[in-house]
Amino acid sequence: MKTFSVKHRPPRTLAKSQSGVVLVVCLVLLLVVTALGLSSMDSTSLEMKMAAGFRDRSVAFEVTEEALSVAEAWLSESNINDTDYLSTCSGTNCFSEDCVDGLCVFYDAADPFLSSQELVDCGTHMELPDTPVWQWAGATGEPNLWLDSAKSVAVDPTHPDVATDARYIIEFMCYTDRVSGTACVAGNPASCAPQFRVTAVGRGLTDSSVVMLQSMFKKVN
Repeated sequence: MKTFSVKHRPPRTLAKSQSGVVLVVCLVLLLVVTALGLSSMDSTSLEMKMAAGFRDRSVAFEVTEEALSVAEAWLSESNINDTDYLSTCSGTNCFSEDCVDGLCVFYDAADPFLSSQELVDCGTHMELPDTPVWQWAGATGEPNLWLDSAKSVAVDPTHPDVATDARYIIEFMCYTDRVSGTACVAGNPASCAPQFRVTAVGRGLTDSSVVMLQSMFKKVN
């Protein structure tokens, strides 16, 4: 008597179905990993750009601060006389509405500041322009101070990677108390000291990073 054995084979459709699920899962995981990688690259690139921008801005600030210090040192060391602020000044170191050599002052055209007037009264004879001088950018009747080498002073930055000169201007504002607590008064010119507004502009490693700084400076020597 012969016996027969029957072999049972698992359905092929189940194996195919499982293989298809594994493939889909792998593709999904690959997509997720790729997205995470791209996101990480974008984040790194953004951080690098932010770091570069921050460094550029810091260098521009350093360059501008240096120009401001140079201007203040010039004021402190230069022999400037009271006649240099008058509307009738002639010669070197004259402050004028044209900001020649970066030295600016603005008077009331009908009643300018003259040598016959008390130092303390200079403010009543001055008239600032409608557009602040440091904002002049070449509009009608206004030179672009920051591009005109005759109307602002260039300072060669000591930073080795900065190619563009910083520039500054100095405005005579009026007289103020020479010593705190002792008022600048008529009849006593020794109690008065000239006060200036210094404005400097500098650029960093690229021309797209620009910094402007200002200070008030009182000359007591």
